[in-house]
Amino acid sequence: MKAPYELRFYARRHIGENFKRILLVSLIATAIFFGISVLTSNTSGYAEWIRAGAANTDKMSEWMLSYRDAISKNDSAALEALMKERPIPPYPNVPVLGIVLTALLKVCEAVLRAGYSGFFLRRARGADAGVRDLFPSFISGVRILILNLLVSLAVALGYVLLIIPGVILSYRYRLVYFVMFDNPDMGVFACMRESGRLMRGNKLRLFRLDLSFLGWELLSALVTLMFLPVLDLWLTPYIGLSRAYFYTDLVPNGQYGKTAQ
Repeated sequence: MKAPYELRFYARRHIGENFKRILLVSLIATAIFFGISVLTSNTSGYAEWIRAGAANTDKMSEWMLSYRDAISKNDSAALEALMKERPIPPYPNVPVLGIVLTALLKVCEAVLRAGYSGFFLRRARGADAGVRDLFPSFISGVRILILNLLVSLAVALGYVLLIIPGVILSYRYRLVYFVMFDNPDMGVFACMRESGRLMRGNKLRLFRLDLSFLGWELLSALVTLMFLPVLDLWLTPYIGLSRAYFYTDLVPNGQYGKTAQ
């Protein structure tokens, strides 16, 4: 089994050898996801709520000073009054059309993100994957949505019970989309079982791989807040390919042939 640094090495080398293709797909995917995020913020009313909150910055600063003063004086009556008078605007009423559009955008995002994983798997397998591979077929899209729903429910149930079971279940099903793309005829429950089988004894290994990207992800978040998600153009393929190589290390042969390393 390859260590995280070896998987990252394969990913960096692949990006270096296929820089233009990877950059083009990453640019298109990043633009799509950024656009979906902006549209979702507006259709769900979140952007309006944030703008209303920004308009109350001065009132919020005054409230925070009063709150800290009440805390320092241990004034429970003042604290209770302050909690009732928080200058946080109410969440706007979202029309039915906005809710429907938000749901559709979320569905599109889930399918395209899974398609992006499929693109990384094809690249890791040595296939000449391109932009078209970001967009799964209708049948694959339906399977992705069912898998997304089942996995989300299982993980949510784990988090309701305790935090640790939720984390364990999230790692148990981390390979479901790789399994699905590698086995087009496999049912959704079989994909979940296979992901669980592959992750048996490998959860900590994948966690270590994820943890090795923490610094990069924090830097990317900072750059996105200050400018645009430009660092994602390189970081997302780096992470995605590393995880795809993690999968191909467990399953050397699949639909797209032997892993190219």
